[in-house]
Amino acid sequence: VHRDSHSRGGSVSGGQVNPHGLAVDVATSHLLVTDREADAVRRLAVATWVEATPWPAIGWPHAIAYSPGGGVVVALASADALQVGGRYVEAPRLSETVAIAPDGRIATAGAMDGVVAVFDATGALIERYEVGGRPVRVAFDADGERLAVALSSTGVVALIERGVVTRVEVGGVPDGLAFSRDGRWLYASDVLGGRITVVDSTRGKVVDSWRAGESTGAIMVLDAR
Repeated sequence: VHRDSHSRGGSVSGGQVNPHGLAVDVATSHLLVTDREADAVRRLAVATWVEATPWPAIGWPHAIAYSPGGGVVVALASADALQVGGRYVEAPRLSETVAIAPDGRIATAGAMDGVVAVFDATGALIERYEVGGRPVRVAFDADGERLAVALSSTGVVALIERGVVTRVEVGGVPDGLAFSRDGRWLYASDVLGGRITVVDSTRGKVVDSWRAGESTGAIMVLDAR
């Protein structure tokens, strides 16, 4: 994303660009990009790459996710908040991540206080877990029944299901998380060692790992069918 791109919309002018989070707004067919320098969400039309008027997102917008109900949720790291639609919701300290379950539940985690919080689709708190270990990423499985949390300072991935927290040691500095389509396998990237570790999420056991290149961060699973 270039600040001096040829935009027909209200692009933010001046200063540096600091893009981070990505999501697709299915309702409007726009790519959403958090710009931490401008405290804004940049919006690019998928078909034309023309930029529309940015949305304000004050508080170092980090991760962003699109809700099945049509809304957008932004993790505001320096504000210790989530932006749920047009509302600001108090979140754990330094919330850098966000994930949304199929039923609309929203998860985030505070890297400073080691707390995972789960909200309903309106932003009301429904669950809270103290997991420690500087959590930097959360991910729901496809059914929304299981939540994974990357604890970057302890080399552990926490799995939360029906209120029970299971810790799986994966080593390194876990960062990116992605479940297989059936939810059986959890893939965790090691941003320090450049590895992908495979966890059997039903048993809470590491079953495989392989090298994936330097500074392996965010990952995703593609359906090859």
